[in-house]
Amino acid sequence: YKYKPVVAVAKDEAFCFTYQSTIDILCKMEAEIRYFSPIHDKKIPEQSNGIIFSGGYPEIYAKALSSNVSMLEDVLNHLNNKMPFIAECGGFMYLQQSIYDNNIEYPMVGFIDGSSKSTGKLCRFGYSYLKAKNDGILCKQGEQIPIHEFHYWDSSNNGTDFISEKPNRNRSWECGFHSENMYAGYPHINWYSNVEAVKRFLKQCEMYQIRRQCI
Repeated sequence: YKYKPVVAVAKDEAFCFTYQSTIDILCKMEAEIRYFSPIHDKKIPEQSNGIIFSGGYPEIYAKALSSNVSMLEDVLNHLNNKMPFIAECGGFMYLQQSIYDNNIEYPMVGFIDGSSKSTGKLCRFGYSYLKAKNDGILCKQGEQIPIHEFHYWDSSNNGTDFISEKPNRNRSWECGFHSENMYAGYPHINWYSNVEAVKRFLKQCEMYQIRRQCI
């Protein structure tokens, strides 16, 4: 790399589903990991050129997350400036407009339209494959990546950039947001099953830093 990828990883009470295998493969590919707390910190780590918003329990800590306006504004500013990011499940909920808890609406980052509410039951639970409808940060159009879902909450806007297909079942649905610099959605990604996706993500992190240096 001309510029070593510096990946900010959300990690605190609300974002605790960061798999060690994810960190391991990022480090093997020479990324530098910098953890931050969307609850307690005011900004993402300095010199970051990519972000991973992991799963967790943002619904339980919705009030604390919503109250940290400095972090919400900093995240939104970086995403509006096209910093590459991955947002899975709880991280996806955090980037939307709001989370409802006990009929109280808590504003979130607001980068993605939609709000999340509890369904009281497991939604789209289990393993499936995402088939990309367009080129993006994870894969090219038509390629598939294995994922899994485990969540009781659902969004008013789950995205339409992938077709999720259950293996050996006649069942599919649209989901996810996917572009050159971002992935966001409820599905969790197994990075060791998607090494090329890791490379694509880190390449975008490097390109982001190059663009910054040219400004």
